[in-house]
Amino acid sequence: MALIRINRGLVEAYRGNFAAAEADLRHAVSVATSLGERFAALDATHNLAWLLGRRGRLPEALALFDEAEAGVAAQGAPLAVYQLDRAEVLLSAGLAAEAQALARLAATELAETGHQAELPEALLLQARAALLAHATSSSRAAADEAARLFEAQDRPTWAAVARAVELQARARAGDVHAVESAADLVVELADRRLDDAEHDVRLAAGTLAARRGDAEGARSLLVPLARRRSSRSASTRTRAWQAELALRRLDLDRRGALRAATAALGALAEERVGLGATDLHASAAIHGADITEEAVELALEDGRPQLVLRWSERARATTLQHPPVRPPDDDALATDLERLRSVTSRRQQAVLEGEPSAALHHQQLSLEDAVRRRSRHARGAREVATAPSLADVRRQLGPRRLVVLLSSRGRLHALLVDRRRSQVVDVCAENDVLTELRHLRLALRRAVLGHPGGTESAHASSLRIDSLLAPALEPQGANVMVPTPGLAGVPWRLLPSLAHHDIEVTPSLALWCRPAAARPAGRRVAVAGPDLVEADAEVRDIARDDADMTILRGAAATARTVLDLLDGADLAHLACHGQFRADNPMFSSLRLADGPLTVYDIERLTVAPAHVVLSACDSARLGDELLGLAAAFFSLGTRTLIASVVPVDDTATRRLMVQLHTRWRAGMDPAAALRSAQQDQPGPSSAAFVCLTAGSEPAQTVSG
Repeated sequence: MALIRINRGLVEAYRGNFAAAEADLRHAVSVATSLGERFAALDATHNLAWLLGRRGRLPEALALFDEAEAGVAAQGAPLAVYQLDRAEVLLSAGLAAEAQALARLAATELAETGHQAELPEALLLQARAALLAHATSSSRAAADEAARLFEAQDRPTWAAVARAVELQARARAGDVHAVESAADLVVELADRRLDDAEHDVRLAAGTLAARRGDAEGARSLLVPLARRRSSRSASTRTRAWQAELALRRLDLDRRGALRAATAALGALAEERVGLGATDLHASAAIHGADITEEAVELALEDGRPQLVLRWSERARATTLQHPPVRPPDDDALATDLERLRSVTSRRQQAVLEGEPSAALHHQQLSLEDAVRRRSRHARGAREVATAPSLADVRRQLGPRRLVVLLSSRGRLHALLVDRRRSQVVDVCAENDVLTELRHLRLALRRAVLGHPGGTESAHASSLRIDSLLAPALEPQGANVMVPTPGLAGVPWRLLPSLAHHDIEVTPSLALWCRPAAARPAGRRVAVAGPDLVEADAEVRDIARDDADMTILRGAAATARTVLDLLDGADLAHLACHGQFRADNPMFSSLRLADGPLTVYDIERLTVAPAHVVLSACDSARLGDELLGLAAAFFSLGTRTLIASVVPVDDTATRRLMVQLHTRWRAGMDPAAALRSAQQDQPGPSSAAFVCLTAGSEPAQTVSG
């Protein structure tokens, strides 16, 4: 009975009847478990995980994959098939690096066990994931091997797809010969009706040709694609406008290129709404980054501060945008998205197997239209913040000074704004700062652990970073910093130019200029997570002079209880170990008594906490993920996030947190309270904390 239910569930899933498929697979799990059929139960659980991933219910899917794989491993059975399905789901969540690693493991196992039939598909998945993770060498090698194996199996369409991935990897790595190879490949891809692969190859190789001044090669590849700017398909329009952007740059038409970039991002926004295929979320993120990178470079060449501001904000919005990890609350929209996933997958499979696909393609386009229409009216749809004007920024700044850091072609630039003027300056080579930042964070870790020379090394590195950033920071320092993602982990308080300033850090000015929403005074909550020596004492000390603060610690600090208290809270102080994710901050989590609390869980709150303090972190990497994590919280309505950028000493942190909350309660704003507490409690652990903000109130005075 369990096997019948599994098979019927898979058939229903293939037909797009996901609710019926889920019912069958859940019943199969129950029946197999009750009968003691261990392998059947694991198989049903695995297929249920795959189905939930297809339905967009990713956290549930990944939890079930964990359960199934643990059971299979305990039985000593091979894991390759399980790993491949999990890798597909990870890729759909934008977790390309994880998907790449898992696909590599699966391919290795298939090769070692002689499963040659499935091996090239595993290699192709590995190549696609590696390309999206910017690992071009790995992508090229895996795609090349996959293509050779597909050809040996007489699967020419699959081989063409693999060669398309391999050529994109070569083009992204700057291989000039990729332009020559693309000419014949795009013809084959078009003949085989592999439209998406053809467009990606044209764009990758044509853009490379344009950048290298090969006008003839660029035009031969890009002009046919640019002509499809009015296509019904949003993904085709996105790539067509990208081709137009490259052609305009080739003609030295800066304004036309920026108009093309605007149109490309508009098409990409529509594409994101209706994504259904496995890796399209990650692919869209790459295309968005490519578009805004080109536009930022053009804006910097132009030099006008307002233009630089506009495109730097578009770039940040694209970088900080992450794939959803659960379906929307709107039932009709969720259903259409499920149907779109099914139809898109079936069409791709039909094309690869040489079967008729025109009807499925028409159905896919119709569903994309329906999803776009519904999404515009979906309940709870998030408003996309627009780039503020310089006048808006100045009003918000008051007497403060703004420094926006931008990265372009290996150089750091800065947009500097105060009440009197705005200007764009060249700062330094980006890699010089990143190298010194790695030295600084290593030295801070050594200092926190009490290693000899750690404090002195940290001081020397902070002086060098301060010197490198001098064009941006001198002579007035900064009060509001908008760093690049790579510089999110700078402990700004250690830089001499900023030592006496209240410093707010924000992922983007659109968030920072957003008016603070009116909200009634809420509860204040302090939570002590497990396995932190000072956590219980820290929350007790913080609450000692605050009779209205609720404390949760020990076995009482469960995810459900914490979520109930966080809903509508004014302040949430979380002394918990954390695991933070740069690739998708929605999967970042805090460890509580009964397991992890993720940003995905917090997204389900009616009202997110206004202010969040994360006083502990054992991942040693929060600095790299901080902007993405903050943006995830801010998108839910949080206004302040205070956290450390390197691991900190628990005892020193306890003292700092007490001082922070004392000043906060006395009426200081969060940035001023943190600066004052850090001056009162100097040391590497204290300096590691930064204050990130959104929805800031206009400033009247400057402390410090």
